[in-house]
Amino acid sequence: MEIQRFIALGAMGLEKQNVPLLLYTHYQTKGVGQRGSDWVSEFGMNLLMTVAFPLQKNKEYPWVEINKSLATSVAIQLSELIESHVEIKWPNDIIYNHLKLGGLLLETMLIGQKKYLLMGLGINVMQRDFPVSIMATSLWLAKYGADGSSTVLGSNAGLGSVDSLVAPLFEKLLITWNNPVQDSISYDQHLYRKGHWVELLDVKLDRVFQAKLLEVNAMGQITVQLETGEMAAYHHGEVRMLYRNKSNN
Repeated sequence: MEIQRFIALGAMGLEKQNVPLLLYTHYQTKGVGQRGSDWVSEFGMNLLMTVAFPLQKNKEYPWVEINKSLATSVAIQLSELIESHVEIKWPNDIIYNHLKLGGLLLETMLIGQKKYLLMGLGINVMQRDFPVSIMATSLWLAKYGADGSSTVLGSNAGLGSVDSLVAPLFEKLLITWNNPVQDSISYDQHLYRKGHWVELLDVKLDRVFQAKLLEVNAMGQITVQLETGEMAAYHHGEVRMLYRNKSNN
């Protein structure tokens, strides 16, 4: 990961200043999504960024709350940009109109003598064509539609360049990092398919079953109501939530 090399070389005095660092690009050759899947992106059309948040020694972090708040922060920012509701498909896909708009990947990592939370974020910005199999969309398509006409009445503001998205996104993420409670409270308002029946894939049994999605609990599990009426909770990795076309992308 390129940001590891930057940090190890002392980029921006990060080691001494103890401040977050952002690295972004328009294209990468080895992008990955959840479960190691490939990230499909056209050159120069999308935003791919990594933020390194330095962690303090001996401090307990509310990881589930942080995960919720960072994902919600992105969803709120993109909702404002396209003037339409953006959702979060558990655990960390960013969704618009049942299509994948982007995704987050969070992991902690020791670099040198310091530990960091690394947040990888990919957002489809200007790309207009996607393989049907991945069920994806972009900010441009969400705002203007496939025929180029605005999907939001009265909206005249353009998206600007891919680069123009970086600063406002980073600023919002920094605010969220310093106060994760505020955005985590709004998580349920953006939870994709909350209160609806969804199809889940049992990873171990390779079996698809239906359940009503209730919430994501304090442990990061989805809690659901089964067809029998019983309640159940699942960690990411135990089940995958399928898209409407039954893709588990």
